[in-house]
Amino acid sequence: METNNEPERRGNMTAENQHFEVFPGDSHKLVISIANYEDKLKPLNIAGASFTWILSKSPYNTAVLTKTSEDGIKIIDPNLGVIEVSLLPTDTAKLKRGMPYSHQLKLKDSLEKGSTVTTGRCDVKN
Repeated sequence: METNNEPERRGNMTAENQHFEVFPGDSHKLVISIANYEDKLKPLNIAGASFTWILSKSPYNTAVLTKTSEDGIKIIDPNLGVIEVSLLPTDTAKLKRGMPYSHQLKLKDSLEKGSTVTTGRCDVKN
């Protein structure tokens, strides 16, 4: 039996350094376009996929805020790979001013295969 320690590529590539800013107590919408791994200029069809967006104090740390396909994430255009993550004033009100947070978006496709599609920093403004 052959083993391979490299992550399996399933049609998308992690977009790193996707940074944004937010003020505590403000609503904010993140519109994210997911590219195809083989051709970054082509969108990934995300029909049937589910998503989890995580905000934490540092990468891979305990989440301080989570949004899912059932609560706060909606698919805008499945054929073009576009989703929207909605942050409510109650979500951002609990974030510490001047603190940088890390965020990541995870995709689970219709075959239940998961991957991280975007990572970056969220700066909470003073």
